[in-house]
Amino acid sequence: MKKCLSAFLFLLLQQFAQQTTFAQNKSGPATPLEAPQYEKWYPVFLDLYASSPAFIDSKGRVKLAFDSIYTLLDKGQAKKNVFEGEYMVLVKSAKSGNDEYFITDRKGNLKPFPPDIRVVYTSGNRVIVQQQKLRKMAIWKTDFTPLTPFKYDFIRPYSEGLATAELDNYYTLIDEQGIETIPMDHALSSKDSTGDKQTTYSNTVSEGLVAYAGEGKFGIMDKNGKNKTAPIFDFLEPFHNGMAYAIKKDTCGYVNKDGKFVLPFNKAHTYITNFSCGLARARSDDKAFVYYINTKGKMAFPGRYLSGGDFSNGYAVISNDKTLEKKQIIDTHGKVVYEGFFEDAWFGPDMIVITTETSFAGYTVQTNNYKYLDYNFHTIWQPAADKRIITNLKALPESEFPGIKHALLGVMNWHYTLKDVEPFLNKAALVQLRLSVTDRSFVFPPAILKMTDLEDLDLSYSGLSDIPEDIGKLVHLKNLKLDYTNVQHLPESLNLLKDLQSISVVSTKLSMEEIMAFKQHLPGVKIIIKESL
Repeated sequence: MKKCLSAFLFLLLQQFAQQTTFAQNKSGPATPLEAPQYEKWYPVFLDLYASSPAFIDSKGRVKLAFDSIYTLLDKGQAKKNVFEGEYMVLVKSAKSGNDEYFITDRKGNLKPFPPDIRVVYTSGNRVIVQQQKLRKMAIWKTDFTPLTPFKYDFIRPYSEGLATAELDNYYTLIDEQGIETIPMDHALSSKDSTGDKQTTYSNTVSEGLVAYAGEGKFGIMDKNGKNKTAPIFDFLEPFHNGMAYAIKKDTCGYVNKDGKFVLPFNKAHTYITNFSCGLARARSDDKAFVYYINTKGKMAFPGRYLSGGDFSNGYAVISNDKTLEKKQIIDTHGKVVYEGFFEDAWFGPDMIVITTETSFAGYTVQTNNYKYLDYNFHTIWQPAADKRIITNLKALPESEFPGIKHALLGVMNWHYTLKDVEPFLNKAALVQLRLSVTDRSFVFPPAILKMTDLEDLDLSYSGLSDIPEDIGKLVHLKNLKLDYTNVQHLPESLNLLKDLQSISVVSTKLSMEEIMAFKQHLPGVKIIIKESL
């Protein structure tokens, strides 16, 4: 068992006073609405920090662009912002935290949502919204026509024409007309007899089936609410390729739509994901390698990898690099079709997104380090060099060094020595540089003194002891950070920098006497000696 387990307008003028009553669709199962087919446009950002959103077609041509005051609803993920229908949602962020939401058509005509409405996400030709005072959700059409009242705690995206709506730990399914198709009497979660264990799950429709809970376990029912099995599983994933990963007592493996184990536990490997593209990830018994099995439980191809992702649209990302920095893309036969130093890939309907920075907290989007490839693995679109913030030098071709303006080296997951970064520093003409290397003895790189456009320089957390007098050549320098270094003297040439606005010297070896003397010479410069709380 242990081995197996390892393996969701303003208040409506007349808000619905009564809860929507259950309405069984007498004509049969809910059918997704037929929407006009539109060309898919993919999201990009034309400026730093996820600003100036735009949409490109599959040829990389910009079809629609917006001002820098706007961003995307879920700016961290390209796949959640593909412009597939007639409308898309944009966000205008406010310092107060009260973001404004707009809907745009394919011509860029913007219409604001009512101020007390928060858009959670779009789902096809429907918008999931939340009334902020009530903290309840509803489904609207893109013309702001309400399809449901604001009564749900959470509503999940549509899947196969049905959205899962949650209320007081129970759920129902809602069709695209806003009608509840099954009673709100299916439990979202369950507790064991001790009351200590609680299991929650999304209850999303997959291949016509959905999970339900009862007596602390999970069962399978169809999307019309008819039980296919009793609640007998300890764990149950959604269905893919006709099977779902499940755990039942001491048995784990894959069950068919009748709840029968068709691929039970195999001592030779541990199953770790659902099937996709007819393949699933498995791990060797010693947990050292990942490989792929087919729907018969057999190894699909010989490859064994240190890491591997799920297949999507026929491709997956794998790596045999001990640092996991260098990765490959393989097809369903295990053939390597692309490789390089990158973080991850998303395989869209007709384009691939390659990200070359860590995806932690949307960092990839903030730094603009991604590119679109076609399925011949040719680059279709990439942000301009001066609109990217580089942290991963290994993913950056040397030919692009001169165009880069922003670099944060030695942050996030990447670690460098001074020798590693010198070729880049010798060719780059930076405006912003943060440099933290692993060398214990760190000498100020002479190449920095040639960066006459440099405005922000951060050498914190390095073994730096001396600042050269020639730093006065950086005539456009505005901000200098030397926190947690061994610096004990500030060059007099800093007094010549007319654009200088701040110097941070937290936890250095500078004496207070020297700091005060420097402040007398440049009274307009902010000197930071303590970290802000």
